[in-house]
Amino acid sequence: GPIPLGPGDFVTQPPTIRHQVLECSDGLEVLEVTLPADHATEACDADFSFADLDEMQPATTTRNAVHKYGGQTFVWYRHEDVEPQRDSPGYDRFATPVARATGGLADVARFRRRRGRARSLRFELSDGAGASFAFLFALRGSATLALLGRPGASNEQQPADEASSRRTRFASGTAACVPAALHASFAVEAPSRDFEFLCFRFADVPIIHASRDNGGGGDEKIAHDAAA
Repeated sequence: GPIPLGPGDFVTQPPTIRHQVLECSDGLEVLEVTLPADHATEACDADFSFADLDEMQPATTTRNAVHKYGGQTFVWYRHEDVEPQRDSPGYDRFATPVARATGGLADVARFRRRRGRARSLRFELSDGAGASFAFLFALRGSATLALLGRPGASNEQQPADEASSRRTRFASGTAACVPAALHASFAVEAPSRDFEFLCFRFADVPIIHASRDNGGGGDEKIAHDAAA
């Protein structure tokens, strides 16, 4: 049946799963990350009517979290049901089951600055093993994004002017891509009190695509064939 989505919620769309956006509220904004970037999605005809909806019903009417679609499982993540973990210095981390659902292909976490002294948060990337690509999106507030050097190069090998150019302001609504082939690690520094961001980390994946859809600001309902 229909799956309602509110602020902070998301679903995954594994290979071959059928889905349809049924409705959305005014002001809705959706961040969609797809990989590979060039993927097939069949849209409805321009003269589609909801009277034709019966022909597009999911193949089953029950959901099964262990059913495999192209080797991956479906995830319906509800942010309000997740308790933050305090294992990241200065931040609450909201973990997701994406890594398990995708067989380690991708991982997603939401970070929210805690009260108290601002702390830097560092992420390590590895070229060829583990996380080889990171995509960041600032949800609220601002911080400084620092790219911390080339793989295999010591700090002494990094020119001072180059080090300076690798720091940039990272504000609400902006995104950044960090490939491990160019940078061994990155850090989020000097966050504002209300800073929150998403961190997507991918395995050995050469191409992704991210888009921000403006449909209307609140909820969206999607019909998914998330079943056995």
